[in-house]
Amino acid sequence: MEPAKVIIRFKDGRRLKGYVSDFFSKGSDFSFKEKPSEEGTRVVFDDLKAIFFVKDLDGNPDYSEKKEFSDDQTYLGKKVKVIYHDGEVAVGTVLAYNPKRPGFLMIPSDERSNNIKIFVVSSAVKELRFFPAEEV
Repeated sequence: MEPAKVIIRFKDGRRLKGYVSDFFSKGSDFSFKEKPSEEGTRVVFDDLKAIFFVKDLDGNPDYSEKKEFSDDQTYLGKKVKVIYHDGEVAVGTVLAYNPKRPGFLMIPSDERSNNIKIFVVSSAVKELRFFPAEEV
């Protein structure tokens, strides 16, 4: 299995950029590598805010991600708005959500975002709102 590119955001504000190959959303930890050829370091979900699975580790620092859906956009799942404890807001869709699990996968609303999907760590979420299909 080819490692996925990720940007990991910790609750304390730290960030790591690198790769994961053994991520399992129902787990409690995973192995992180700064380079695919390196030995991995174990990272536990409880320390994290979110794991961003990205197209590119550098992204585009000048791009501002939209926090809404376009009128002609198709999507799967339920629209959701996540408000983290630090005030950051994320908007996207989820196929499954269980508050008893350590987190959930969300697809960002902005199709042009560098983020492919986001694993949102439940303990980092202050508020989660599901929206009717016609709202966001």
